[in-house]
This record gives sequence, structure tokens and C-alpha cells, in this order.
Amino acid sequence: MLGFSTGQLVVILGACSLMMKRSDMIKIARVAGRMTGRAVGRLMLFRRQMDEILEQTAAKQVNKELKDAMTQLDSIRYEVQNLSRFTPGQFMRQHNPGHEIGKHRLYRFTEQSNNVFKIN
Repeated sequence: MLGFSTGQLVVILGACSLMMKRSDMIKIARVAGRMTGRAVGRLMLFRRQMDEILEQTAAKQVNKELKDAMTQLDSIRYEVQNLSRFTPGQFMRQHNPGHEIGKHRLYRFTEQSNNVFKIN
């Protein structure tokens, strides 16, 4: 720390304490305690502000992802609405009742009752 080792700091503080009066040591300890308290308070404030910034960033990311998902959902809804304008009969081949098409049967979906009927 600043080019001093812990041992050197202890020696310097010990030498200073021998040269000072007891009342001066109490004043210095109070000032050092206040300065330490203020430093800790500033660090806690800084940490709180950083946490808020990170939460806002995370919230912005979630909000962006939600907007993207809503945009995709709107495009899907638009596609479905466009497809629902067509009647199901437009996409089915006409079945000749006298002619069987392999083993496959045609089914028709009715829009009103959401039932599926087999076409023979």
C-alpha cells in the first residue's frame, strides 16, 4: 500500500504514539474513526448505485426481449388472420364419389362448430 509494508506502518504509528499526549491520541482516533465511517458510507452508497444500475440494465434487457417477443407474436397473429380469410374448401381437392383415392380419406374442417367431418 503506497510503497509501505504493514510492518513499517506499525513502526511509524508506534513512534508517533510515543511522541504524542494521550489526549491528542484520542482526538486522532476520533478523526480516523469518522474518516473510516465516511469512507465505508461512500462505498456502500456506490455499491447501492451500482446495484440499481445493474438492475435497470437487466430490466431494460428483459423489456427489450419482451418487445421482440410481442412483435413476433403480432406478426404470427397477422399471418393467421390472413390465412383465416380463406375457406378450407379452397385448399382441398375435389373428391369424385365414384373414385377412391388410395387409402387416404379427405377431411373437411367446419369453421362454425370446429368439428371435423369425413368426406366419403
